[in-house]
Amino acid sequence: MVAPIYTPTKRIYSCDDDFFKEGNIALRAYWLERDAAADLDIDMIRQEATTLTNVFNYRPIFCELPSCIHRHGEPIAFPSLSAYEAHYEAQHRNTCSICGLPFPGSHWLQLHLDECHNVLNQIRKDRGEKIYECYVESCNKQFSTPKMRRLHLIDKHHYPKFFPFDLVVTGTLSIADRQQRRQKGKSRKNPNQHHTTKIIKESVKEADNIETHSLSSDPMAMDIDALTTGISRINIPSSISFGRGRKSAWTRSRQQHDINHTGNAISKNNPSMSDTQPEIFKPNRRQRRLADGTTRTTMDIE
Repeated sequence: MVAPIYTPTKRIYSCDDDFFKEGNIALRAYWLERDAAADLDIDMIRQEATTLTNVFNYRPIFCELPSCIHRHGEPIAFPSLSAYEAHYEAQHRNTCSICGLPFPGSHWLQLHLDECHNVLNQIRKDRGEKIYECYVESCNKQFSTPKMRRLHLIDKHHYPKFFPFDLVVTGTLSIADRQQRRQKGKSRKNPNQHHTTKIIKESVKEADNIETHSLSSDPMAMDIDALTTGISRINIPSSISFGRGRKSAWTRSRQQHDINHTGNAISKNNPSMSDTQPEIFKPNRRQRRLADGTTRTTMDIE
């Protein structure tokens, strides 16, 4: 038998305690209305009594149950009685007496007790029997794994894929707690990827710091960058070209250089040939004609 959560106890309050304050305001307003001489005075008395009652009721209501204090570190304040009742129904009405987890309803609490704290069901699970029941109360299906139950709920009962299917194990969690739990699950599935991403980010950050430090400390690097920028801005005339596309202006000098280079190479390879056989000059046809014309002109002059 489960022990009751609340045990009534006798409490004695003084006459000036806040417990009687709202009743004192209503009683004083009643006596003042009875002794009022005009309707205007009655309206003023009622308005003042309503204002005092609202101010008194505006005081927050604190939840001082051990589960809330353990979870949040201090009692939680609620602005009204209806807000406190909604909190109590969601967090304390259906609470597991073994692990203290809250659940949104009695059906979820019973599923949690059967799957997590029932020893007989654990033995049945070890034997390979189906112990995981469908979340829909009107469905009698049972499954061997939570994954099969999740696929059944999505396919047959059209549950959304983002539904917290682990609610039976985790209990009622806030949105922030559930997102943190999901991130922890992803980091467990891909620990190497998370570690690699962290290393890459650290290496890129370190490289940026090194580059920034080197540029700020080394003036030569800054001068080289400025020189490169200045060279890129120089306008090269169209008459000068590099590589193919235009005839070279130094064709004759290049050819003469090649001839001299070839002769020097031959003389180096055959030194005896250069010493014994002097170079014989043989004029070509044009030079012979020019020489004949010059000789004839000289003879005519004589």
